[in-house]
Amino acid sequence: MSEFLKRMRRKPTEPRTYVSYDDFMKLLDKVRPITVRLPISTVAKLDELQKQCPSVWGSRQELLFEMIESCVKEWIDAQPAAKESVKLFDDVARKALRRATGD
Repeated sequence: MSEFLKRMRRKPTEPRTYVSYDDFMKLLDKVRPITVRLPISTVAKLDELQKQCPSVWGSRQELLFEMIESCVKEWIDAQPAAKESVKLFDDVARKALRRATGD
């Protein structure tokens, strides 16, 4: 099963091993607006997915966050040296958070 489906099917009371969109929004307050251009058909599919799974994601941003994070994790897990890839990506993420907090 893909990472995205695992996250989608996880019940809110189940433990998780990743930082959620809500964590970034509510606890860390570390989100950055970006603009992306997507085909209108892709946007329609995103909207339909959100309609089909209304209790899973509170917003399109959260849905996109989960998709991106799931894809990154799956790519890392598929690498021959997955542990090194995890460290590289974690280091990049920590540096970005430190820059955002001024530490």
